[in-house]
Amino acid sequence: MIINNSINFDDRKTNGYMQKRILVTGGCGFIGSHTIVQLIESGFEVVSIDNFSNAYREVLIAIKKLTGKNVHNLEVDLTDRDATLKGVRKEGPFEAIIHFAAYKSVGESMSFPFKYYQNNIPSVLNISEAAIQ
Repeated sequence: MIINNSINFDDRKTNGYMQKRILVTGGCGFIGSHTIVQLIESGFEVVSIDNFSNAYREVLIAIKKLTGKNVHNLEVDLTDRDATLKGVRKEGPFEAIIHFAAYKSVGESMSFPFKYYQNNIPSVLNISEAAIQ
């Protein structure tokens, strides 16, 4: 899911001007970390939200080695509405939010569907609310 306010991805300002800021949820996961690298290489400033429930802190070190940039990570559980709103408000504003933080194992989701509902639904609702505030 990408939430934005008509971002023009060709309108980046990097030569002495403020860069566009993007928030990536699940930024330390496989897809999130690869997305962060591509965003940085495209001239964006990136902030990650990841609670490391299914990722590793070392990913941030790997991103720095690849890009030369430190990525700030907010260690927030997106199912916690207040913490999500507070974290996004404190670190924002953002031009866009790219949401990858979710449980995703098909087999496990069939065995434990409510575990997935209780994580994935509040997470998307909370990050969406934070995006419009």
